[in-house]
Formats: sequence, structure tokens, C-alpha cells
Amino acid sequence: NFEFHDDRIVQYFQLARMEWHPEFPAGQTVTLTDLGRYYFDLMDEKLERLSPVNNVLPTILELKVNAFTRQAVTATQGQQTVSVIVQDQNRQAVHDARVTMTVEMPSGEAFEYPMPATDEMGVSQLTFDFSAHSLGMAKISVQVSFQGLNKETKTHFRVWW
Repeated sequence: NFEFHDDRIVQYFQLARMEWHPEFPAGQTVTLTDLGRYYFDLMDEKLERLSPVNNVLPTILELKVNAFTRQAVTATQGQQTVSVIVQDQNRQAVHDARVTMTVEMPSGEAFEYPMPATDEMGVSQLTFDFSAHSLGMAKISVQVSFQGLNKETKTHFRVWW
């Protein structure tokens, strides 16, 4: 069913309103009403509220952290590089997050490394020397903190030969 509103033929649907504009060119005579703007005008809101606010910083509510090793399998001694990516709840990079890494070698011996703060891309990376006294899994735990939020993730590499 259609209705007349503001000298227009309109038809309401669950989430939309269509209007007939005979003055428009063929193929464009039926349009969707901007219901948000229609309601805004109906409520007599102030026009300045339609302007975007650019000085509001997004609020970071949650950290998402991933860690990766450069080499999945290594010899008993050498170097390993760990990369950490820190993002917010919207998968946007978190800059200047504090990152600490603990490496537990297969023998149980553990080492703690402060990593650089995350860069503009939300990335922190550290290369470290190691020497393993036994073969097996080297476990890496990464702790990240930013503005009172804390998150931990884990990764590993295998010491094989």
C-alpha cells in the first residue's frame, strides 16, 4: 500500500521508505528516503551535529597480539628473530605498546628480553642469540601492555640438530 506524505507518493517497508518523483528522469523516478536525515529533521536537531568530529581519538578497548618466529626449526645454536604484531579491537595498529618476551629453551633454562616498543604499524621485532643444551621445543611467551591493557600470546621453535 502507498501513502501520500509531503505531496509525494511513498511506500513504507520494514527498513526503508520509497518515494515517487515524477520530475526525475526515467529510471530514477523511485528513490529511497534517507530515513536518518528525515528523522533528524523531524526531531528539529541542530545542523552542526551533522558535521564530523575530527578531534576524537579512537578508544582502544582490547589488544590483539600475534607472535611469529623467523625460523620454525633451528640448529642448537644461532640466532632467532621474533616478530610481534599488536592491534586493537578493530584490527588497527597499536603504536608504542610495551613488549616483553620470555624464551624457555628445551632444557628449561629461561631468558627474558625487553623488546622495542611497537612502531606505527604495530610491529616489534627482536633478534637474539641462543645456545641450546638439548633438543626439543623452545617456548616463547610474549607479554604486551598498553594504556592499562595487558595481553599475552605464545609461539615456539624447534631445536632439532
